Amino acid sequence: MEINWFPLVLIYIVTNATSKILQKIIVSNEKVDEIAFSIIFLFAPGFLTLPLIVIQPIRLPTQPAAWIALFVSCIGYACCMLLYFYSMKRIEISQVETIGTTRAIWMMVSGILFFNEAITLSKMIGICLIMAAIVTVYARKESLIGLGKTHFAVLLYAIIISNCYALDKYALGYFSLVFFQVLIFTVPACITAIFFPAAVKNIIPMFKTKRNTIFLLTCFLFQAVSVLALYRAYQMGGQLSIVGPIAQTTTLVTITAGIVILHEYWNLKRKIAGILLALLGVIFLRFLSF
Repeated sequence: MEINWFPLVLIYIVTNATSKILQKIIVSNEKVDEIAFSIIFLFAPGFLTLPLIVIQPIRLPTQPAAWIALFVSCIGYACCMLLYFYSMKRIEISQVETIGTTRAIWMMVSGILFFNEAITLSKMIGICLIMAAIVTVYARKESLIGLGKTHFAVLLYAIIISNCYALDKYALGYFSLVFFQVLIFTVPACITAIFFPAAVKNIIPMFKTKRNTIFLLTCFLFQAVSVLALYRAYQMGGQLSIVGPIAQTTTLVTITAGIVILHEYWNLKRKIAGILLALLGVIFLRFLSF
């Protein structure tokens, strides 16, 4: 198997986890508007990627399906990032990432519905393990499951972004990499700004202190690098069903960083048990077949 894309996935894991920790620190500030942050978070990495266009010729598809995939993905990213930062502001990043492991399930469902992938016993076991992980973390004596509306917002985010990943994998076969990344960030930012124009005025205040500015710029830079590395891994032949689950180990890195750096000790033992179950579920879904 060709694995020259693997170092790029490792770069993605490290830079993406770092970006998420910075996102949590920034958006947790009560003065930061999560909608305004969503706009600048989407726009800035695209803008930072723009200079790279000079080193790669722009390739545009002639197939309408590729443009439709791009447009639908942009709408999806605009929606899911609003849900993501709404949740990130209100609950621990480790909780967000635990529920986010359901991405593996939704990617499998998309494969079955749209790409005629087979349902196997290993996939069913994987689904059961991931669902057991969620129950392990959130089950309470007084209720079947201790999930609130914020947790369901994360679940909806996971469903939407999983489909965006599939659309991106398809569209990347027709676009040049750098130009695609510029579009996939800046277009959703513009869509969000159009629907929430009042939030735009809350962007500038986020840069008023030197500390916030450093955090913001570092976050945007790491996010741009992480996505560029992941997209390049796909273009170099990495399969969605293999690269996706490996990249998802960024969840474990992020949760560990959340515990160590952000002191997220809520439900710690059950949280650790849950994420281990979730990762085992991902292995059954994506690496085993029987």
